[in-house]
Amino acid sequence: MYLTTLGDGVQHSRAVHTQAYAYTIEYSDNGRRTKLKMHVLVPDDSRNHFHVRWVVSTGPSGAGIVLTHHDGDSGHASDFDVDVPS
Repeated sequence: MYLTTLGDGVQHSRAVHTQAYAYTIEYSDNGRRTKLKMHVLVPDDSRNHFHVRWVVSTGPSGAGIVLTHHDGDSGHASDFDVDVPS
């Protein structure tokens, strides 16, 4: 599992690199199903708010199978779920 974070323009790369994230893992169906619950935050930078996209995939930098993507804004925490294939 890889989390790739993209900011709207290279001018926001410092803020993107200082993102904070946490996750929990939930199992169901006697361990046959796995859900990853993500909580992510990219801080604002000196240019203020900007668009952020998170991509969760099986390979680095969004490669492999893309399991989900989520759009949000810097300075605001985002929560999303990922169903992990078995």
